[in-house]
Amino acid sequence: MPSRLIISSADTVRRYAQYNETSYSQFAQAQANQFSTVRTRLPEDGKMLNLDLTQSDDGTPLSFAGTVLFGGVDSGAAKGIDGAMIITGGPSVVEIRNGQAAATPGDVSLVDTDVNNFKAPTLMIGAAWSYFNGQSSLGDSARIYFGYDGKFHNGAVLGDNATLKAGQVFLVGNDVTVGDGATIDTRGFGDNVIDSDMGYVYANGLIAGQTFDNPAILAVGNGRLDFLGSEGAGAITVTAHPC
Repeated sequence: MPSRLIISSADTVRRYAQYNETSYSQFAQAQANQFSTVRTRLPEDGKMLNLDLTQSDDGTPLSFAGTVLFGGVDSGAAKGIDGAMIITGGPSVVEIRNGQAAATPGDVSLVDTDVNNFKAPTLMIGAAWSYFNGQSSLGDSARIYFGYDGKFHNGAVLGDNATLKAGQVFLVGNDVTVGDGATIDTRGFGDNVIDSDMGYVYANGLIAGQTFDNPAILAVGNGRLDFLGSEGAGAITVTAHPC
């Protein structure tokens, strides 16, 4: 059937349009306010840096002395939140060690200063988070959860006298270990990150009673982190004198 199309300039469309023009960020925030839910990610938000590293006993999997721009931007329409960094190691345990300590054979072993040089607003070691909006039968209530993603979560280790520096730190795995004299330091970072002050709730699983893929989570941050009750066999071991 023949159709007639009229192509006009943007200014002409705006002059005769019968709707209110809005940016995507304004629309997303308005929807969240209207339905009393958390907002989706916006173009103004800082991005995610995901490093999935391969274990090697022959060298250091990661060396970094540069700069990453994780910060969100303020466009006027929206103020973006800062981004995040994720480090996983496939089927291997991810170890963060002091530079003077030897790597543990079989682990993805990283020197703490190399990780700290990224200056990540949010740092996840061992697994990445996912968000479930609660609007399907795939899970229970809305939450940010770890695990239940078909990937390995064999463990995260913060070794003896090692230091992690980030605005938020999540150590995630079936076994999470914090060594003697180890430090998680969030000082000097802001709180412009995803946390429970934005309405988010955290969990180590997606569905109550299904615990086969629920890791342990050790979380430290400058803001509020509200967690649902933990389920599963994941374990956290903290030795005598962590800092």
